[in-house]
Amino acid sequence: MAATRCEEAPIQQSRTLERIAQALLEREVIDANEVKLLMEGKPLPEKLPPPPPPTQAAPGTDPKVVRPELRPAPGFTAEKTRQSLNNSCSFS
Repeated sequence: MAATRCEEAPIQQSRTLERIAQALLEREVIDANEVKLLMEGKPLPEKLPPPPPPTQAAPGTDPKVVRPELRPAPGFTAEKTRQSLNNSCSFS
């Protein structure tokens, strides 16, 4: 009985290594849980496709940034601002 197990162990390990190698060829990367499944002889779950890359606008169709037009606040004019600056900043 022990002799039979000793003879079958390398064959079983060889099959496990082949399953791991095949999974790596198909997926390129497998994690520890997937290795454990392969060692137990279980199938791997379906690999989820990667999310699509973000779409980029075609050249020349970049969205324009719309900025609000700058206007003086109601009740303020350039002349009033100059006058208040002149009155408050006198150096005489």
